[in-house]
Amino acid sequence: MSKHWVVKLLVLLFLINNNSTQAQVKKVALQGFWWDYKNNSYPFGWANYLADLAPRLREAGLDAIWIPPVYKNQESTWVGYGPMDHYDLGDKYQKGGGSNRLKTGMGTKDELLRMIAVMHANGIEVIQDVVLNHTDGAGTITGAGGQDPAALSMATNSGYKNFRYVSFGTPSIDESQNDYWTRSGRWSKNYTNFYPNPGDGCSTGDICSAYFGPDIS
Repeated sequence: MSKHWVVKLLVLLFLINNNSTQAQVKKVALQGFWWDYKNNSYPFGWANYLADLAPRLREAGLDAIWIPPVYKNQESTWVGYGPMDHYDLGDKYQKGGGSNRLKTGMGTKDELLRMIAVMHANGIEVIQDVVLNHTDGAGTITGAGGQDPAALSMATNSGYKNFRYVSFGTPSIDESQNDYWTRSGRWSKNYTNFYPNPGDGCSTGDICSAYFGPDIS
């Protein structure tokens, strides 16, 4: 091979490598909440506020927005980290905000889904924060109205559990632990069926370790 072709080949390889490097653009995400997040113009309707911001976020060059846990909490004013019902996204008349106790801090389920659709239409990914390993507020501290005598639990709380077999005091560490095999929760497993967001870390393996199995909550 002549020197002429060697030089051309080296230049071509340099251009290919340079273009590949330039194509690796890092994404920018916005944390779309804070601990006491609220907007007086959008009471129990944070999803509507975020949806209205979507065009401005796109113009600012943002690629994703991180939102708080959106399911129903023990108290209507809580910000998402005391989940009462993982399956209530603002569509059940219990412990919510407003006169009918329906809404979460984000609003109704329809308002949440609309916000996600608006974000996606503006090219913005939605990152959902979640709480997997505990629930709260279905009964009382003493167990009245919420105690399950057959619940698997820590001895210190007398079997008090919000829902049957859905949470434990601490996660299992490995498969040899007895409580690993007694886990019956299904929320993590079917999470993506009713939360229309891509990028579930437990399906890609970059967050949830293999030894947790298919049902970690």
